[in-house]
Amino acid sequence: MNQININGKAYMILQGIGQGSFGTVVKAQDLSNNQIVAIKIQNKINNNELLLINKFLGRNFKNLVNIFDFEIQQNRIFIVMELGLQSLQDKISISKIQLKEVRYLMKQIANGIDELHSLNIAHRDLKPENILIFTKQDQDKTQEIYKICDFGTSKDYTNIQTPYIGTPYYLAPEQLALYNNNQPQEYKESVDIWAFGALMFELFTGSPLFNGSSVQDIYFQIKTLQIEKQLQKLQLEDEYKQLILKMLQRDPQQRISIKEIKNKLSKINNQQIFKIPPSKNIQRAMLFNRQNQQQNYKPIMQEIPTKLSQDKQINYFQNFKKQNQEVNLQQPLFQNNQSIQHQNNLIPKVNINQVPIFQDRRGRTPNQNDRVQQRQVFLSRPPQ
Repeated sequence: MNQININGKAYMILQGIGQGSFGTVVKAQDLSNNQIVAIKIQNKINNNELLLINKFLGRNFKNLVNIFDFEIQQNRIFIVMELGLQSLQDKISISKIQLKEVRYLMKQIANGIDELHSLNIAHRDLKPENILIFTKQDQDKTQEIYKICDFGTSKDYTNIQTPYIGTPYYLAPEQLALYNNNQPQEYKESVDIWAFGALMFELFTGSPLFNGSSVQDIYFQIKTLQIEKQLQKLQLEDEYKQLILKMLQRDPQQRISIKEIKNKLSKINNQQIFKIPPSKNIQRAMLFNRQNQQQNYKPIMQEIPTKLSQDKQINYFQNFKKQNQEVNLQQPLFQNNQSIQHQNNLIPKVNINQVPIFQDRRGRTPNQNDRVQQRQVFLSRPPQ
């Protein structure tokens, strides 16, 4: 079977992807637009799956695998959906994910769970194998997008729940109720919050939180392990430790909701933006500024001659006179486009008798010739 038709649309089968008791998944190409898709082919389907497909069909989710088409043909069910590159399990089996990527992934999964819960659906088997990785081209960058898939175990939690045991590492305590007096118990969307917390611990550390040598050991740890002590051992921000602890509350009523998780992640992300250390150049500038504020620097204007000692004042005027004699007196005092008359008007009119006379250290005044020279020097100075 190289080509199949689903609701009048032709698909070319490219290769098989997986096979199990549920049926077969193949990689195919939509011949109408050349889009590569995954087609799940099943021999049977229950009412719960039909309900879920109808809720998903035609929607455009950001972090849930979208279903494009669906049809029942001669006791076979065809479900056309998005095709991911690989699963999260494939990725972590190769190498540990960097912390920056885990933080990004955490927000993506939280949004996917929120999309699912907004439809009143609990996944009930959230695990790395059920999170697919897609790519999105953003200008010149390729961005990874994480989407939750495989809703075969999902349930509409507005109805009475039948107990279902998913993957042991991520089971919530209430999902183990089947083993307590064999009495079924109801559980709702909070089981996904527990699984999310256990998954995040594994991604941050590289190993499952509940990791026994047998399934029974894992179940025992889920019921008794001191989770807070395990979190305190992590080299991780306290905000993430507290958030994961709230997700892993054994009492479902005390467990944090997915809306609260998204708000917490948003706040943590904003706090990290303001904690970004400045560059070395900015650090040097900040240090120099602090040092300057601690020292009592005098303004440059305080270094003018009027603040000098009397001896230095006399030396200043003598040096000024000597320098002034070397200047070409034929040149105007101001080098600009103003007229000479206007420049002369700018020269201050000073009463010669009011020119200050400086005394030396012993209180003696200079002789008459020196006083005249001082007045000439004073008058030759441009206005300040």
